[in-house]
Amino acid sequence: MKFTTAAKSATALEMNRNIGDELGAQLVVDALKLVQTNPSFLNMRDAILAALKDKQGSMDPSEYKSAWIGIWKAFGKFGMGPNAQSNGAQLSGIRADFSIPTFSD
Repeated sequence: MKFTTAAKSATALEMNRNIGDELGAQLVVDALKLVQTNPSFLNMRDAILAALKDKQGSMDPSEYKSAWIGIWKAFGKFGMGPNAQSNGAQLSGIRADFSIPTFSD
């Protein structure tokens, strides 16, 4: 269990370093409203990206792009890239992916 908490914390810290504490915290709060109960790392990643997408209209395009790239860099660094897989919120069935997708409008 400590590994799970440490990995989540490290990912959140890295994301906040990349996009700023205020936006990072707001996206996590917004994502918690979108994600199901007991989410996996990947469910939470997707919810954070969905929360960012919801904010896109209120952000400068370059700010949105920078945040999107910063989020993917954080998740990719910890093996939660776009092709990562998991067996729900369990530690079994994990397939890491350290890649970062290319941004497209």
